[in-house]
Amino acid sequence: GGGLVERQWSINSKFKIEYSKLKKQINLESWICNFEFKYYEQRNDYKNRLFVKEFPTSSINTTHIEQYLYHLELFAGIYPEDIGAIFIDYGDIMLPKQKRLGKTYDDQGNTFENMRSMSQEYGAPVISASQINRSGMEMTVDDLTESKLADSIKKMFIADNLLALVSRAEDRKKNIMYAKSLKARDGLKDQIITLGIDYSRLTIQDKGGMSIQATQDIDDYEENEE
Repeated sequence: GGGLVERQWSINSKFKIEYSKLKKQINLESWICNFEFKYYEQRNDYKNRLFVKEFPTSSINTTHIEQYLYHLELFAGIYPEDIGAIFIDYGDIMLPKQKRLGKTYDDQGNTFENMRSMSQEYGAPVISASQINRSGMEMTVDDLTESKLADSIKKMFIADNLLALVSRAEDRKKNIMYAKSLKARDGLKDQIITLGIDYSRLTIQDKGGMSIQATQDIDDYEENEE
């Protein structure tokens, strides 16, 4: 009777209101995104082909990044085949697409699985950063292994390549940094590259070549400097 009709009208009205709000929100987001890209286009016409997007900390998963990439396609003409690499700063503080389980091993592992899946979908490497745990902070680069990766070790199983950047106090005094491959799915691991770093300009140069022992590299580097 009248009660059913009234209830049905109430549901329909509520749906229309919610749909209207959602539509306005989508239109507003599209307008903002369009304005953002038009602003970039006026400034550099996409000549540098580098796009930077900031998201609130610990609030997004890879779906949000994929939505942004879709906006790039719509408003900037950047298609998946145009993407050379995706840098994420950084994966440890992202959320998984799946329901959070409250366990760092699973949640962080799922996040990195999502990142690897995105890499396969777009045909571009996804590059991110992580950290070593406290027990590995004072280790020499020679002794550092993938077992010292902080939080979920599942990240190590998922990643194709792991590159550690190591610079202890005595290294920083000499403007030295080491890069060590902790994992290389298609190559050799435990390779160490000695790097020279200029902190005033934040530039890094390959100084010592490649070896499997950092101590030899540092001796060679100091001889070259002399």
